[in-house]
Amino acid sequence: MQSAFSGCGDYLGVYEKFGLVRPRSVFAHAIHMPGDGFKRMAKADACAAFCPSSNLFLGSGYFDLKAARAAGAHVAFGSDVGGGTSFSMLSTMAEGYKVCKGRDAPLNPFLAFYIATMGAARALRLDHQLGDFSAGKEADFIVLDPASTPIMARRAAACTSLHDLLFAMMVLGDDRAIKETWVNGKLAHARDGAAEILTIGNSSWTTLKV
Repeated sequence: MQSAFSGCGDYLGVYEKFGLVRPRSVFAHAIHMPGDGFKRMAKADACAAFCPSSNLFLGSGYFDLKAARAAGAHVAFGSDVGGGTSFSMLSTMAEGYKVCKGRDAPLNPFLAFYIATMGAARALRLDHQLGDFSAGKEADFIVLDPASTPIMARRAAACTSLHDLLFAMMVLGDDRAIKETWVNGKLAHARDGAAEILTIGNSSWTTLKV
């Protein structure tokens, strides 16, 4: 790379030279960043795609989520269809937890679900259209069933907080947890079977929308 682009100080600099580090630019993996790489990405309003399934499967390295967030860089999850092992965003979050745990910086489930939803929308500058349930936004969302498998039901029944429930769904959930899929406010897919009613603290939960 250095011989082909001698005027660039590092790999990210090659993209900067050609004006490709800019808003809505998404850089997959970002596991071998220069010391100030995330700061430069943040300044350019670019995004790093955290692809933990692929990185763990290939043994290519650990993404530094803590450093990326400290620098103010946008981060979104990616499944990486080439090297990853699952298309499920829940499975991707579970793998992300392992990566972050390996860096001694466990991934908070609230942050994980944020990165998978509103965080990704903001990274792509689509947060005015989607990412949460604000009035006027496109109603694209899924309904998750915390009792979709026996092990999830057992674990969820013991949860005493939303934090615990989200963590359980993050580390145990996969495509089977998707009860309904809504696109632009219309039900596009529904899985048969009702979710069990779970009592968490003083609240009862049947499904969880994200």
